[in-house]
Amino acid sequence: MIITKEILKFFKVALNIIRKKAIVEGVYISDEVMYAANIECQAAYILEQKDITKPIVIPSKAAEYIISFPVNSKLEFLVKDSCLTIKSGRNKVRFSLLEGNTYPKRSKKEDLLLSVNAGKFVESVKASAIAGDCNSPNTRVKCVHISVRNGKLISSATDGKKLAFVDIVPANCDMLEKCEITFPIAHIGYLSMFECADNIEINYANHKRAVTLKQDDFELSSTLIECSDINSLISITESIKNGTGNTFVVEQESLKTVLSRIALLSSVNENKIKCVVSGDTFAITNMDTTTACEQVIDITDSTSNSEVKMCLNLKDFKELVGSVDGEIKVICAGGDKPVLLEAENKLFLMTQFRC
Repeated sequence: MIITKEILKFFKVALNIIRKKAIVEGVYISDEVMYAANIECQAAYILEQKDITKPIVIPSKAAEYIISFPVNSKLEFLVKDSCLTIKSGRNKVRFSLLEGNTYPKRSKKEDLLLSVNAGKFVESVKASAIAGDCNSPNTRVKCVHISVRNGKLISSATDGKKLAFVDIVPANCDMLEKCEITFPIAHIGYLSMFECADNIEINYANHKRAVTLKQDDFELSSTLIECSDINSLISITESIKNGTGNTFVVEQESLKTVLSRIALLSSVNENKIKCVVSGDTFAITNMDTTTACEQVIDITDSTSNSEVKMCLNLKDFKELVGSVDGEIKVICAGGDKPVLLEAENKLFLMTQFRC
């Protein structure tokens, strides 16, 4: 086997997969394909090198050893009984092979649903995932949802309290009407397999509850999940977006700066903040903290003729604002109803506290 950038990329993703909810903590290798699987997803790489005469399952330690070599290194695989010897020049190491009969079967690709630009797809899914808060252990939903809205393919993500909408690509396929995909947000890290500019084929198998992304020699399959919360949040977002309400525009950099200052002085980073829109100013005050802090920025455009008050989560507000550039339009439906932030091709929903 000749070590290539693609093989290194596969093994890095494979190691992440087999360390999470794995049935067998190893990588399956045959003369046609290498793949790694757990009970939720699998990644595969189609081989051009025909070095393996009999399918084997190597342990994760062997995968770690393989990716320790630089690109263009030549490794020789020798299989005898239940042992694998990997030779490189005068160096060699031996590993015990794992039982292949219990390894999860590789899922088969379904009918092609559509093809999207890989760069835009990965960027949009990662951008929407900021609302899924994948680094927080306390969120209860943690999912990414892909569906068709108003003739566009939309990536959305939620943690049950906030939501993000990001356009992927205009819908140009009749089958897109059937597109309704929800997969765990933890799988986003595996999308690094598809960072080149080529298109991704999205294959959706509703009856098998799975989705497969394919690009050249790489495949990533995820088991779909149920998420009742996200559809209700999507409906709320569309209702506020299409309804009437108070709107105002602020500069992202100014808003990001004042939120960072308040977070610096707050005793708890996830405390409440009170936001008041009055005239051409936007005042933000921290709450539930020993250090009182008020920051004021200018509004560049507003449809509000009266004072508007909001009570938001500082951490969530700061993260969402930090994920965009340029001007941000804030849409307030009034009272304790959720608030929308709109910037570029992104739309974020934030639920409010009761002040």
